[in-house]
Amino acid sequence: MAKKSKVSVKETNVAETQEAPKEKEAYKSDITKEEADTLKRQLRAMMVAQGFTIEKVANELKERYNTKESKNNLFNKMSRGSLRFIDVQRICSILGYTIEMTPLKTSIEGLKLK
Repeated sequence: MAKKSKVSVKETNVAETQEAPKEKEAYKSDITKEEADTLKRQLRAMMVAQGFTIEKVANELKERYNTKESKNNLFNKMSRGSLRFIDVQRICSILGYTIEMTPLKTSIEGLKLK
């Protein structure tokens, strides 16, 4: 007769074996809501002036710069103020604008600018 071996089975709680879902990190922006709104209004005004929609700009970004921008993605970035500087440069280029940087007429680290 064959010997029966004793097998111990421990029930485990499924909740114990699964990790709790990680919470999404809150979005942190370096600019204020007002600054984001101002940027969005300026970009939209430029789009309207040139006869562009957000969708058309997103499509141009894909074609010219091989990005993966969708209309919704671009709109959300504009709303949150999370466009990178290169994104703004590219959008301006598509719309026929340039970004000009000029020194402030204030002192920077002790230097007087005229």
